[in-house]
Amino acid sequence: MSIYQNKCVFWDRDGVLTRLIEKNGKFRSPWTLAEVEYFPGVEKALQRTRKLGFLNIIVTTQPDVTTGEMLAPDLYLINDMMKQTLPLDYICYCLDRSSENYKPLPGMIWLAQKNYDIDLSKSWMVGD
Repeated sequence: MSIYQNKCVFWDRDGVLTRLIEKNGKFRSPWTLAEVEYFPGVEKALQRTRKLGFLNIIVTTQPDVTTGEMLAPDLYLINDMMKQTLPLDYICYCLDRSSENYKPLPGMIWLAQKNYDIDLSKSWMVGD
């Protein structure tokens, strides 16, 4: 029996909740608020999982901040906007490719598990 109480859906951000930006045949994450566009049905899906008793937590890697292609204040603005417009409980992000929290490693999920009392055996990850 698990000591953890909550179940969760962990959501990847880019390519799952938000559309990727195409430039010169390459795809990247949105770097500014103006570039953020949710896929149709995202809000409804998050509302549904919340109604079913799941926490909604984004786990996302954002290395473009470290490389200087995206500004950290823009990441914070995007995160704030997403928390205001979607039924999210938390946004966990990792900037450093060498970190144990960088996906596909499970570090961000383990951090969320501890901080939000999550039973991983009753949880899901939605990613691309």
